[in-house]
Amino acid sequence: MGLVDGIKDPKKVEMAPVGGLVSTGRGSDFCHRLVMHGREICTARTKPYCDRCCLNDICKKVGVE
Repeated sequence: MGLVDGIKDPKKVEMAPVGGLVSTGRGSDFCHRLVMHGREICTARTKPYCDRCCLNDICKKVGVE
């Protein structure tokens, strides 16, 4: 999705700041929503469903062919 640049290690991605995207106190909710989005739409093991994605207009589609 392009939220973090050049980081491949999942632990480092998890800890990377997402710059003013998430307000204080909403980090846990944001995390859970991203996990669900990854399971349902932006899947890693199969081709992502970009046509059904609500972030399609802002997603950089990093790694998507």
